[in-house]
Amino acid sequence: MNRRVNEIGLLIQAIVAMTRRPPPLRRIVREVFSCGNRSIVFVCVTMAFFGMILVYEGCMQALALIPDLSSAGPATIRSTIRVFGPLMAGLMVSFRVGAGIAAEAGTMVVTEQDGALLVSGSSPAEWLVAPRLVACIIAVPALTVVGCLAGILAGGALGVGWFGIHPSDFFSLSMVDRGDAAVCAAKSLLNGMAIPVFAAAAGLNTRGGSEGVGVAATSAVVRSCVAVAVIEFLVSTVARVAGA
Repeated sequence: MNRRVNEIGLLIQAIVAMTRRPPPLRRIVREVFSCGNRSIVFVCVTMAFFGMILVYEGCMQALALIPDLSSAGPATIRSTIRVFGPLMAGLMVSFRVGAGIAAEAGTMVVTEQDGALLVSGSSPAEWLVAPRLVACIIAVPALTVVGCLAGILAGGALGVGWFGIHPSDFFSLSMVDRGDAAVCAAKSLLNGMAIPVFAAAAGLNTRGGSEGVGVAATSAVVRSCVAVAVIEFLVSTVARVAGA
């Protein structure tokens, strides 16, 4: 593949390929397992420690100003659902999955398997991107929900055990509304679309041999993380403007 692959074009090709020939269910299940199940521990452990850090720093700053921690729990839950949950889950999936997708795509380019796919009537977008796109759209929102729960529970354990906050006060949903859930869903869905596309594009643009594959894997992680950060900013901005 000599011409350079861009992310928008690759996304369009994958969507067209899915409408023309949907990926086999068995392939999608395998990719969901690879993207989702194998990332659960990584996401949960990271989010648990992040939740504890968020509660600890928030409570310490609150104690320096006012001796009242009744709003620490609701504020933590809202910020986790609206901001940090989808952001951290997206970054963790970029680290865990993006490099693997890019390495596989880069290996296909180096060994000229992409040309063989075109000759056989298929394409890298259909064979490589489409199944992973569907899998990530399913797995990333699920991982976001699980990660948010892990962060909230771990933060709540610290808040209750260390700072003496009553469980009913900490786990109150008084600050959470439907807009927060909608923002979280939008971010996680867009992350699920962006990560496999940016990673695959980096891999399909591989040049050279094995060294090029390594460079592509690194580039995939960087681009996927930047895409997640941009999605975080854009969705948050649009939501604020829309009043959500």
